[in-house]
Amino acid sequence: MKNNKPLIRTLRLFAVAAAFIISMFFTGNPLTCLKTSVAVSDYLIENYGDDYKISSFRYHRFGHEKIYSFDVEKENSLDEKFYIYSYPDGEGIRDTYQRMVADGTKTYFRIGAEYKLKVSPLLEKMEGLHIHDAEFSAMPRELLIPDKIYDIDEISAEYGTLVLSFEEETGGLAEFADKLLEIKAFCDENGIKFAYIDLDGVKNNQYAGGISVDGFPYKEITEDNLENRIATADDARQYYQKWQDGMHLLRNRYVSVGTAAESAVMDKYIHIEYMDYDFLQTPRAKEYFSVNGYEPADYGVDIDEVITDREYTRQEISDFAQRAGVVKATAYITDAMTQEKVDIIASDIMALIKDSGIPHRHIKIVWKADKTEYKYWQ
Repeated sequence: MKNNKPLIRTLRLFAVAAAFIISMFFTGNPLTCLKTSVAVSDYLIENYGDDYKISSFRYHRFGHEKIYSFDVEKENSLDEKFYIYSYPDGEGIRDTYQRMVADGTKTYFRIGAEYKLKVSPLLEKMEGLHIHDAEFSAMPRELLIPDKIYDIDEISAEYGTLVLSFEEETGGLAEFADKLLEIKAFCDENGIKFAYIDLDGVKNNQYAGGISVDGFPYKEITEDNLENRIATADDARQYYQKWQDGMHLLRNRYVSVGTAAESAVMDKYIHIEYMDYDFLQTPRAKEYFSVNGYEPADYGVDIDEVITDREYTRQEISDFAQRAGVVKATAYITDAMTQEKVDIIASDIMALIKDSGIPHRHIKIVWKADKTEYKYWQ
């Protein structure tokens, strides 16, 4: 019989090589993966102690960029779950603990799911009513405490919002008012608590053009003058929607103007991860729309300037931007640096943005390293 050992050895080597290639596709280089995992484990213990564990991880490729993401959770915890992200070899480690746990995001979604699960089977008994959500958007963030067990009836009576729609027949205010009163009576009879309601009237499965109210208070659903209150709420919603649409259009045009020149900044300073473009608003505009926590400015964009569906020219966008535009650059630095070095980097980035020709009133630099966020305004 012919000796097949060389062939068998070759096939085995081929199988090992194939397995190695497949492994690299899903987890990256095994040694790099191990080094990254060790660095992330050390980071987790150093920053959050021994109570948390890594439950799983994933390897992502975005073009030439490679990122590892790790699922972290605390044993027997309902809400203390977050992600840690790292570049290969443990570079640029950052996590989502503040956003997902400390700020109450996980708690918000947990109690919202409990609320919806509780009320949906009951509301489904109302013919022609569509249940979209039941949530706690009105609940202050400071009340969202990780792992706290809430009395859903109690908090829904104070902060709960039902998000519903129904198929209109006439589309008039009288029909809408009757439906609101009917929903309230049904909820009272079935023990469904809510503080606010978002209700859309739908015609032929089309939402556009129908009467709609957002955040309509439970206590205002009474027969006394209800139609007028609905009309006022519907007008305010439409005005608010036009304002949102206008600002969205304005920002999109600003992005198109900014990105055309931002490569002059990004190419010279490789640690900038992304750049954003936004506008400050006047105090009157601020009443209708909040933008990234910026304080309203007397010289900002006013609400009546953007309630429009017109297409702004490049020059008009530049004029808006020079009066109220904010360019925000976010940079992630992997090495620990002194405050002096941070100041120098921020000054360099600001100079690059100015030289790039991007129109703006303010520059905002956000530099993140070692879980510290430094912000610079100019």
